[in-house]
Amino acid sequence: MFNNLGNFVLKHPTVVIGSSLNSLAYCYLNNLPFLSTKDERPWRFDYFEPEQDLSFFGLKNKSRKLISPTGEKCVGIEKNILWERLYFELSLQGLNPIVDKAYSMRLEDNIIKVSTKNSRTMKISFDNLVIFNSENIIGLPPSKHFNKKYKVCDWINVKSGKIHPFDFIKTDDNFINEILFYPLPQKSAKKKNMKNAVAISYLTEKELSSFECSDINARFKVLQLMKGAGIKGRKNGIDARNKSRHYHYAVNVEVAQREKTFLEVPYYYSINNIKFNYDSFNDIINILNV
Repeated sequence: MFNNLGNFVLKHPTVVIGSSLNSLAYCYLNNLPFLSTKDERPWRFDYFEPEQDLSFFGLKNKSRKLISPTGEKCVGIEKNILWERLYFELSLQGLNPIVDKAYSMRLEDNIIKVSTKNSRTMKISFDNLVIFNSENIIGLPPSKHFNKKYKVCDWINVKSGKIHPFDFIKTDDNFINEILFYPLPQKSAKKKNMKNAVAISYLTEKELSSFECSDINARFKVLQLMKGAGIKGRKNGIDARNKSRHYHYAVNVEVAQREKTFLEVPYYYSINNIKFNYDSFNDIINILNV
């Protein structure tokens, strides 16, 4: 555990930087404290594989099917469910000393100087440091060159075409690689089973700044894919000659917001008592089977 050494100075033999799911699992399994300058909660549509065993964490990995125009796929529970449990457990054990107040960190010898969001400073002494996320850390060694590639999320407001059976549409293109449909909150939905969407793209920095991959073209491609899947707009009357046939408005969508995140991170080589951890979730929990 941390020990008070004076004016905002703490000490622990091994400290972890990062609040990703991998980082929290590592801390939970090794009873280690973590620091972070950002909330690294998994994306709401990131799922575990259905065969992933989560029983050690007290979770049952219930599987379910997602439907697309071309078939189905099976997924486990959302990753943020485990992230929230681990974050709570580690905080309860006193292993989250900064909570959400850290703004930046500076490494000097075996000291981490943490600047908090309320303009205070905390010094943390360590013997060993494990870094999962190098963002907003000053004093790191030079990083290996990496290509900037982004995961781009275009959040879509579906104006007409909210009701259909699909959970996703998958393509082979980097631009609009996938459209995920999610239910509207019951308070916002006029009818049951109404859905909005988010379109996922994987773009380079050059592609991101091009008109071809703009949010304007994202809207047109989402429209094209939804129409191609047989999705129709809201009903607009009944055919007088065939009472079982309904007329429909055209599908209509708009891009409400575009978000981008780095798909790749800088790579650092571990030196002395500072280790950069790039292990996968399965690599981290494999310690349970040793």
